[in-house]
Amino acid sequence: MPLSNEGNFQELLRYRAESGDSKLKEQLKTSVKNATYISKTTQNQLIECCAKEVIGIILERVKSARYYSIILDETTDMSHSLQLSLALCYAFDNHKREDFIDFVGVHHATFEPSTADTEPTVNGKVIGQLFLSLLEEMGLNLLDCVGTATDGCAMMVSNNCGAVLEIQKKSKNASRCPCFNHALDLSLSKRSAVSSIRNAIGTIKEVVAFFNASAKRNYVLNKVLKAQLGGIGETRWIE
Repeated sequence: MPLSNEGNFQELLRYRAESGDSKLKEQLKTSVKNATYISKTTQNQLIECCAKEVIGIILERVKSARYYSIILDETTDMSHSLQLSLALCYAFDNHKREDFIDFVGVHHATFEPSTADTEPTVNGKVIGQLFLSLLEEMGLNLLDCVGTATDGCAMMVSNNCGAVLEIQKKSKNASRCPCFNHALDLSLSKRSAVSSIRNAIGTIKEVVAFFNASAKRNYVLNKVLKAQLGGIGETRWIE
């Protein structure tokens, strides 16, 4: 009989039932089809419940610390939708913490009027207002925000209509801190203009391809070095 995988959630439930959870096993066996509570809808609801619980704990910690900073970024995902990420930086138990809060689809926000009905206006002002509304929805005092960390794109740091400028209108104590890792990534991504670096990277890629193309060569390498070769991230300096 061929093996089948019905998804991580259902496979974990089956594993739990087969490991001795008699109540769960009985529930899965005797429940009618519309009351098993293992559908994708229920799974999403459980994930949302877990997310609310985790975010609630984080917000309680932030409110206890009082002062916090926000880490902002925007990117286009695989579905070509503009996404915003929000993380909070604060002190907890005498340690600095940076906790991710949420991804927000920009096109679900309220936009300024546009000349084309099908093309909403997305600019730094809109993004800044969206972040402010998120902070207010979470019950955070905007005056307790003491910093904003962003990359250096015009949408974020423009002196005319940047998101940081819009945030600082209400969070008057928030000073901007640029993302130094992002600046370093951009600098190193231009390294290919230096011929010696370009040649060295090319040699490394050829060596990686040489071993990865053969299971035997990869086996010998792993046996001798106790490690395997991975690819090189083009814009990830940690690689």
